[in-house]
Amino acid sequence: MNAAQHFEQVLASTGDPISAIRAVRESFGLSLPEAKELWLQSTNASDSLDGHQAKLASQLEEAFPSRDV
Repeated sequence: MNAAQHFEQVLASTGDPISAIRAVRESFGLSLPEAKELWLQSTNASDSLDGHQAKLASQLEEAFPSRDV
């Protein structure tokens, strides 16, 4: 079983993505960013953590434009 399969199995059994992230980190020695990226890929939210964060930053910039005071 690889890390992605393990993540999906724990997520399916618990319904808790945080538990699944912890489980893959413990079982496969992944860093937190690596485990988060696995989560994003497994849920088809994004291909990468960097891409996801860039998308979030863009959305925040649109929602809260800077003001010249």
